[in-house]
Amino acid sequence: MFGLQQSDRAARPREQHSLDKPSGRSAERGHYDGHVAESSLYTKSSLHPVITGGLLLAGAGIGYAVIRGLRSNGNSSASNGGAIV
Repeated sequence: MFGLQQSDRAARPREQHSLDKPSGRSAERGHYDGHVAESSLYTKSSLHPVITGGLLLAGAGIGYAVIRGLRSNGNSSASNGGAIV
């Protein structure tokens, strides 16, 4: 077993295990002392697909503008497709 999978607390009595029956009140939160993320970036983006799409489109537009600007300034590495001459 890995160290992060183990706890310093003693195991609960067998009567309190919830395999066969509920072990008490239904608690949404556990007793983990470390950092727990409330939500992931993936969850936020899947809940708001229009905003996510807009941000991706804006990022692509900014990237295109930067590459376009480098090409117009005469930067040889950008104007020949990134190949080193």
